[in-house]
Amino acid sequence: MFKRSSLWRGLTLVFSLLLAISLMAGSILETYRTSVDAFFNTRSQLTVTEVDETGEAWSYVSKFKTAKEAFEGLKEFAIRESQETVALLKNDGNALPLSKDAKITMLGVRSYAPVYGSSGGSITDGNATVQIFDCFTERGFQLNPSVQAAYAKYFADKTWTKPRFGGGIKQLAAVGPNGEIIMDYSIHDAIEAGFDKIVFIIRHDIEEAFKEAIGNRIEKTCADLGIEIAYAFQEKDAIPAGYEVPAERSKPWGTGQAVLACKNVIKEPFAVINADDYYGKEAFVQIHNFLQGYTPDKPNALSMAGFVLKNTLSDNGAVTRGVCQMNAEGYLTDVVETSGIEKTADGAAVEGKAIDPESLVSMNFWGLTPEFVKVLEDGFVEFFEKSVPANPLKAEYLLPIYIGELLEKNAVTVQVLPTHDKWFGVTYKEDKQTVIDSFAKLVADGVYQKNLFSDLKH
Repeated sequence: MFKRSSLWRGLTLVFSLLLAISLMAGSILETYRTSVDAFFNTRSQLTVTEVDETGEAWSYVSKFKTAKEAFEGLKEFAIRESQETVALLKNDGNALPLSKDAKITMLGVRSYAPVYGSSGGSITDGNATVQIFDCFTERGFQLNPSVQAAYAKYFADKTWTKPRFGGGIKQLAAVGPNGEIIMDYSIHDAIEAGFDKIVFIIRHDIEEAFKEAIGNRIEKTCADLGIEIAYAFQEKDAIPAGYEVPAERSKPWGTGQAVLACKNVIKEPFAVINADDYYGKEAFVQIHNFLQGYTPDKPNALSMAGFVLKNTLSDNGAVTRGVCQMNAEGYLTDVVETSGIEKTADGAAVEGKAIDPESLVSMNFWGLTPEFVKVLEDGFVEFFEKSVPANPLKAEYLLPIYIGELLEKNAVTVQVLPTHDKWFGVTYKEDKQTVIDSFAKLVADGVYQKNLFSDLKH
């Protein structure tokens, strides 16, 4: 929606050039540091042995008194290290390479909160790094989510375990006082609003592990409340007849396919949400009340929760939001994907240009009809005809994009239901603590009970 001016493109070029010069000069000086020191009679190195203000020493003090002691110590360490790793090298029982359907349990704090670095020892931005969990799952391995959940709960209040950049499975991150994840609060609010069935969309290969980590606990809670639980399975191989999965395709086909996976368990109007977003109570009430008015003669009457832009911004950086365009009756006409939205003292702005902080935005909370699933199925065929050939490895059948296409054809109507609750999500690593603090305040204010589901008991 917003484009950079030529002025900013020029500045970017200048800054890049200055950086390149700086890097070259630094590299030259470091390489020839000794010669430069000799020529100018300067000193470019300084060994610091004092303890700094944090109480940490800058220098390493060896426990060895002589070179012989150091040699023997390093030899002992090398032997011990080789003994601990030789099992992998021997590959007893043909354990390597791992079979494609292997079940893996990752142990250790840094399996939960990895620290990314380069060969030079510098810290790498984990948000720009392929996450270790994604690497395994995209290749078909089954990770043990119960261990991840256990780490998330146990280390929730221990800052030293938190990765500096990236890391962790945010859907399983503990944010509540008793280790609750965001999904727990969404389930609570849905039940409170009147929903009586919950469907988890997962991959079939992680069903057992998912139930162990999350599902079994929620199933027991819902059974006590008379709430039905169902599972739908999203697989990359579940594609229209007559088509093939492109070679090297490693992941399923997006949120549209995820909803399509529910076609055998959904016979009634339903809502769709993200598992790792907190929407607040009002949105569930609004969508529920809308769906209560469903009649089969209006199969294409859809709805969407519209969040106030200012209630969805991050204090830690720019975000991308789908800004809603509506007619006078409050029906959606378009969603303008707008990137680079920053929180300001006056509200919000994109590259210095003010944007209305009261604008309604889409946060992927939809109210849909059972007939829409068939429409979604037809759209999936069209997706394979047009989009997959152009980008076979990364093309995604996204629910909001497809609904937008239907709006352009006047094939559906989408009523925007304003909600004024604050949306929580983990866009940036720094957002997690804000989310934890926000839930703590909601509990302190009595919005939720410390024992989350206790107020829903019959």
